Amino acid sequence: MTDEQNLFDLSDLSDLPAEVISQANLRRVSEMQSMVMDLMELAEGSVTANMIMVAIYRKYNKMVKKTVCNSTLAYLASKGELIRLRTGVYKLGDVS
Repeated sequence: MTDEQNLFDLSDLSDLPAEVISQANLRRVSEMQSMVMDLMELAEGSVTANMIMVAIYRKYNKMVKKTVCNSTLAYLASKGELIRLRTGVYKLGDVS
């Protein structure tokens, strides 16, 4: 990844002041994506939003809304990180 591409990278926010993170609502988004991807790597097979919500609570002791979970799953599928098998059912994308 070039330095110019790093300008847009949301995976590491450690260089940003708290005000920027707060104004852009970045922590919640990247944290949710990180939790979902961690759980998808642990999952055996396909998962639904309900399964992810339960797993987030059990592993991270955090409650998330189903709409946030669904939108995160759909976003990660649009980026190729996950594969949408059918409505509301996803699996981890192929690792190449």
